[in-house]
Amino acid sequence: MSKGKHQTKKKGNKLLNVLIIICVIVFIASGVILVKELSKYWEADKINSDLKDILSEPPTSQEIELTPPDSNQQFAKLYAVNNDFIGWIQIPNTHVDYPVVHTDNNDYYLENNFYKEPNKLGTVFVDSRAVISPGKTSDHLVLYGHSAQNGSFFADVRKYKTVEYYQQHAFIDFDTLYDNSDWIVVSAFMIDAREDAKNPFWYHDYIDFTDESLYNEFINQITQRNYFVNNIDLQYGDKFITLSTCDYDFDDSRFAVTARKLRDGETKESFDLQNITLNQNRVMPERWG
Repeated sequence: MSKGKHQTKKKGNKLLNVLIIICVIVFIASGVILVKELSKYWEADKINSDLKDILSEPPTSQEIELTPPDSNQQFAKLYAVNNDFIGWIQIPNTHVDYPVVHTDNNDYYLENNFYKEPNKLGTVFVDSRAVISPGKTSDHLVLYGHSAQNGSFFADVRKYKTVEYYQQHAFIDFDTLYDNSDWIVVSAFMIDAREDAKNPFWYHDYIDFTDESLYNEFINQITQRNYFVNNIDLQYGDKFITLSTCDYDFDDSRFAVTARKLRDGETKESFDLQNITLNQNRVMPERWG
């Protein structure tokens, strides 16, 4: 072999070795990033599991004393951990089973957990403008939660797009510090959250129905956009919650599920869910599809 060919081969081997080292570094770095990413999910799952355990324990007299007057004592231990705690949301047989907080800042719990520590999965929270108290609760409470890639938090909210799923998950349990209530899902819809969206529906701005025309406006919007046609009765004076999360059909899309509080005398058996059909004429965002 000539000296020139030998040197060329050595240069080729050095280049190959450099490329291998770069690939190994990229692989290790990617692995570190992946582990760090997954740890956020593990951490959030562990915290929620721990909070469920705390909820199942009887509160101490000292913890009860720390709760607001006329509040539900079953939540005293969680309130002692974080006095932003306002309730617990659950949709049976789904991942939705979380504590809910309420504060005057709609950004804080987007990326902080129940212990007020940084975590991009955040905590389920009620819109800051709403009122939840013994004497008054706003007519419409909007609860925000992330649609996590591992299926946790409000990811299951986005599944309300088939009649079968709706029928199997028509009821929501949302108990607050001051009230234990069941709620029936009445609408599921998608919106474009961009400020310049055409035909927008800012459902989060409907908080108190100060007159019947405002109530009718809200009902018309959730009806015409509803994925479903149902015969569930709605009346002025009803209370509503909306679970809001990000959707991924297009950038800045949101998916929301609105539920009505069961009235006095109503039970889950009061409702006929067999005649629900898909709304083929629903209003969808212009950028959808």
